[in-house]
Amino acid sequence: MRVFVCLLPVVVASDADLADLLRLVTVHAAVSANTFAIYGTGQVKELTELVPGILNQLGPDSLASLRKLAESYQAIQQGRQGGGSGVPDDDDDDVPDLVENFDVEEQKQKEGKDNGLEELN
Repeated sequence: MRVFVCLLPVVVASDADLADLLRLVTVHAAVSANTFAIYGTGQVKELTELVPGILNQLGPDSLASLRKLAESYQAIQQGRQGGGSGVPDDDDDDVPDLVENFDVEEQKQKEGKDNGLEELN
């Protein structure tokens, strides 16, 4: 196991607008097992407080991700001010849309039975 001592703080996103800032970080790594443990003195901060320090560390490919993060943060803030959640309730993103009409398929099956097809037991 390797032990690394980091001088830079580590930011871990914990909520939509909050993040955990770890200072005096020590990383224990078992690279062969793909296992890492990060230890440090934690502090909960708002994401807006940490953005100026993060901006200078981002590369040009991270601009789109940062834009999406800013838009979601603005939506959350507007929702808090308006009394609503600000984010639409789309918990069924992983459920595919219904593409077949099952009533029509059932009707076709019944018509097929009436056309001389007999049911097997």
